[in-house]
Order: sequence, then structure tokens, then C-alpha cells
Amino acid sequence: MNLISPEKIVEAMNNRAAIIVDSFNEFIAPEECFLSVGDGDGYVTSEVQSRFGIKGRGIDIKINLPTPRAPSVPLDVYDGVNMPYGDNSFDVVAAIFVLHHCDDPVSVLSEMKRVTKKKIIVVEDIYRNWIEHLLVCILDYIENKFFSKDMNIPLNFQTAQEWEKQFTEQGLNIKKSKRFHTYKLLPVRHQVFCLTL
Repeated sequence: MNLISPEKIVEAMNNRAAIIVDSFNEFIAPEECFLSVGDGDGYVTSEVQSRFGIKGRGIDIKINLPTPRAPSVPLDVYDGVNMPYGDNSFDVVAAIFVLHHCDDPVSVLSEMKRVTKKKIIVVEDIYRNWIEHLLVCILDYIENKFFSKDMNIPLNFQTAQEWEKQFTEQGLNIKKSKRFHTYKLLPVRHQVFCLTL
């Protein structure tokens, strides 16, 4: 017996996706081509497509998700290292709650930089002190093991300032850095970083 219906799961995923896209809404323009790295269920990319009327696609490593994938979003599977696209293939490349799952976030960011023409969006869970760091690690582990037992969880969380330093070292310009929440009841902070080449 399911405690939560598939329809309720899809509704929750769509609501969460809308809040996430609200955080970088002004950074995307109509007619741009959008790639979501670590696209998972595809709901954020689906929201971007419907809100802006643009082409979106996802790329991810092969993982098994118990939730239905957004049907309107094509997904490419890759090795987690080399994206199968030419240089400057997309106007906007995003990593939504992805870099902390990567063993080498800098190399993933470098590949994102290679395949974008001009813009990168990064959304990450952040912390300000050791208690918040412990909390975000515990919640991330529980949530991701629920969604996929195969999920890589190296817990590479950073403060907003540490992420900003990495972006600057990669030669990226920070156009926006703002904190937001997707779930009001959870004391987890998210940060959106809108970056340009």
C-alpha cells in the first residue's frame, strides 16, 4: 500500500521545481538553449522549458530513480567526466544540487564551462557553521538514499564563500549569489549562483 500517490509525488516535484526556477528566473531569456547537468528526474528542466518556451535537455550518469521522470525532457547518459557535446553548445548550463555529489566538482564545473556559450547556473545546499554542515549532510544522505541506493554521496558541501572562490578561480563572473529555501519547515539553506564567462 502506497502512503503517497504517484500524483502527489509529481505535484510535489513540480512545486519544488517552480521554487528553484524562481531563484534564477531573470537569468534565462526566451530562445536560449538549456542543459541541466545531473538532471535526475527532469522536473526543473521541464519547468524551465514551459516557463520560457525554450529547448531543454538533461544529462546524468545512469541511476535508478523511484520517481517518474518528466516526460518532456530528453536525457543523455554520460560517464560523469566528459560531456558528449561540442564547445559552446548551450546558452545556459545548470547544475541544480549536483556539484556536492561529484567526487571532483571542479572538473565537472570545467566541463560545464566548456559546453556553455555564456551562462552557468549553480544551485547548492550551503552551511554557515558546523551544526548546519552536519544537518545538511544527514538530510542529503537520507533524501538521496531514499531516491536511489546507487547515488554517489561524497558530501562535498561548501559555504557560499567557498563556492564563490571556486567559481572565481575558474574564471567565472558572479552575477548573482542569493540564498533561498524550497521547504520552509527544513532548516536547510540553498544558494543560487548565476555566473557568466
